[in-house]
Amino acid sequence: MTTLDFYLNDKWTQVLKYIAESGQVSQTVLPYYESKLVSLDDDEAVVSVANFVNFTIMNQNLLLIENCLEEVIGKKLKVRIVQQDDLNK
Repeated sequence: MTTLDFYLNDKWTQVLKYIAESGQVSQTVLPYYESKLVSLDDDEAVVSVANFVNFTIMNQNLLLIENCLEEVIGKKLKVRIVQQDDLNK
């Protein structure tokens, strides 16, 4: 694991913790937030998910995800959710 991978994993773990603690997502839905932060730049964070169900659920709560990411990194970014299969194309 590279230093960048470790950094992205650490930050995304913190984001997911904020989401869970926000109370805005049901405990039964939280497992669908299984995802990975794959890139982060000055304007955008790209999050990879395994399938269409995860993709749909996370996109329905994009504002919450963006707000939690802002809390963790201290900067407002656009979050783009992509399916793992689309990332490998």
